[in-house]
Amino acid sequence: SYYIVQLILFAICTKINHVHEENFTQHNNFYIHQIMTSSNTCSSSHLTRILTGGLNCQIEHHLFPSINSCHLPELAKIIRPICEKHNIQYNESKSIYEAFSDTLKTIKKLNPLSALKYNFKKNL
Repeated sequence: SYYIVQLILFAICTKINHVHEENFTQHNNFYIHQIMTSSNTCSSSHLTRILTGGLNCQIEHHLFPSINSCHLPELAKIIRPICEKHNIQYNESKSIYEAFSDTLKTIKKLNPLSALKYNFKKNL
């Protein structure tokens, strides 16, 4: 039963970091693509990092997958200003509730009739 709970929490954490309307995009530059297709959730919150197993800094995890998650919040403080400077979309939810709520709204929009509208908008 412990593993089932862990699996469910992992599934929720990965969805709230990837399933947002603004994440359904594409870019030719690998690093910009990694930034734009993932989202952070309260990157500066130690409690959120503990609750999500470090998955709250998903952008930095995609950029530096071998870095221990304890270092990702510090990297987020560096990456966000770089993105702002170069006008690169940096997605972050202010709370787990906000991330979860927006994920549910996005899933609701992604039905067979509207999937083409939201999948892989080109940003070159």
